[in-house]
Amino acid sequence: MLYPSDRHPDWINPDADLIGVDGNAFAVIGFVQRKLREAGNSNEVIDAYRNAAMSGDYDHLLLVSMDYAGMNG
Repeated sequence: MLYPSDRHPDWINPDADLIGVDGNAFAVIGFVQRKLREAGNSNEVIDAYRNAAMSGDYDHLLLVSMDYAGMNG
């Protein structure tokens, strides 16, 4: 799991909920990217999320996604 200090420093919390999102990895990534963009995050923040989410297995993807979606802090 990422700690809040591991997120991109310009991250804006979208406070999104992954419950009910299709469990497909691409669907999760797309959902979080959309919520990050809607919250006003830059492309740099979205790229940092995507790179972190794709740097491990599916469990890692979910942990990073919950962190960036604002569910863990």
